[in-house]
Amino acid sequence: MARKTKTTIFKFAPPFYIILIAIAIIGLAYMMLTGVPTNNIGLIAVSLIFGFLLIMGLLVSSNRFKVMEETLSESAQGFTLLFLIWFALLQLKNISSYFNIFSFPTQSTLATIQESIPPFWGMINTVFMAPTNEEIFWFALAILIFGVMNKIGKEIKIFKNLILQFIVVLVIGMVTFASFHTSQESLMFYLSAMIFRGLMIVLLFGDKKYDLIPKFTMTLSGLIGAHMANNIVAYGFMNTFNMLMTNMFGMILIVIFASIFAYGIRGLLFGKR
Repeated sequence: MARKTKTTIFKFAPPFYIILIAIAIIGLAYMMLTGVPTNNIGLIAVSLIFGFLLIMGLLVSSNRFKVMEETLSESAQGFTLLFLIWFALLQLKNISSYFNIFSFPTQSTLATIQESIPPFWGMINTVFMAPTNEEIFWFALAILIFGVMNKIGKEIKIFKNLILQFIVVLVIGMVTFASFHTSQESLMFYLSAMIFRGLMIVLLFGDKKYDLIPKFTMTLSGLIGAHMANNIVAYGFMNTFNMLMTNMFGMILIVIFASIFAYGIRGLLFGKR
């Protein structure tokens, strides 16, 4: 009788992240291939900046992605829930200006070269690709810091202290994220960016450590959803939709994200895993 052999299937990441990473890679590649022949410095710079974030993030966190057991439904639920919560939270600024503290600006370098980028691709990068690339990068940065401190903790015990690790991850994550998005001259925006990153770190890593949200597992997709909601509000929801409708790639994105929202809402309402 022939002996059964166990086959191993290469796993890069859960399906939801493969979809978003594929969208980012396609977009960045198109921007680079369009920018080089036309000598469009804006397109080249943006593709290099966000390509670097994506590559470094994936290199550092590749092992974590491989062991993730998220189903497409779980990822879609996290993305949909935090997108809707953050989108609703940002609408409260119409009631009081105090809620502006939750709205951080899009990446500051983009603002200086936005005029040299075709409007459609400027929107695609700002609203759809940047949230994925940035969240993967700062996710990886947190993993790297936790890992380094655990290694040092084998010799210097204090570095294994979980509270100290969280403080270091929070400080470095908040400052670097805010510096990437704003100039220090804009204190309000700087604080907003810091608050957003701090909340995202607590929601993701705090929930994993302390189960902060009972009966719900926070996912990286949730952080991407909140980030995307912020950028859509900053760009303008109808402006985003109208711009998407002008290009076939944009129409494909509408179908993809409409499907994600539908699948996520289905899971949230009926508890589908």
